[in-house]
Amino acid sequence: MCIRDSNRCVSCGGDGTVRLWNSTEYQQVAEWKTTEPLPTRVTMSPNGKYVVVIYDASNKLDVLSTGNGTSLQLQQSIECPVQPLSVKFITNDRLLVLMREPEYLVEYKLSDNDTLVIDSAAASTRALQHVATSSNIVMPISIMEVDKKSGQVKMQKEAESRGVGNDAKPWDK
Repeated sequence: MCIRDSNRCVSCGGDGTVRLWNSTEYQQVAEWKTTEPLPTRVTMSPNGKYVVVIYDASNKLDVLSTGNGTSLQLQQSIECPVQPLSVKFITNDRLLVLMREPEYLVEYKLSDNDTLVIDSAAASTRALQHVATSSNIVMPISIMEVDKKSGQVKMQKEAESRGVGNDAKPWDK
């Protein structure tokens, strides 16, 4: 979920939907059904004009337009150089995408025709890429929890042994 301001937020879920919400009235404003199986992260531009969605085990990210704030429409699909793990708008026209190696972090900018393109001149992302590369950082394959035996993504967490009692979860502390 990404909360943009006091009355707008966007969420994505395991049912393959992205939903735009009026958070002051706790009411869904719009819904968009993805073509990918599992959206894992979503972000909204500060002005609320764009929503970006990434998916588990996919190099694709989708850019949605919110229109007048009451709809979600696919504006652009981008095939990233490597798998995106997280996304965050830093301004209305700049998007940071955390990726698997060797890219690590890529900055996209909004072009004159309202599409996102890689900004290869962004000095801060180039510097972070250099640090990650020289430190041999290995990014995870998935942001989802993976079953150790089967290697498949798990949609439900198992009971954890950390905490106060046998059934306690870390958040019960």
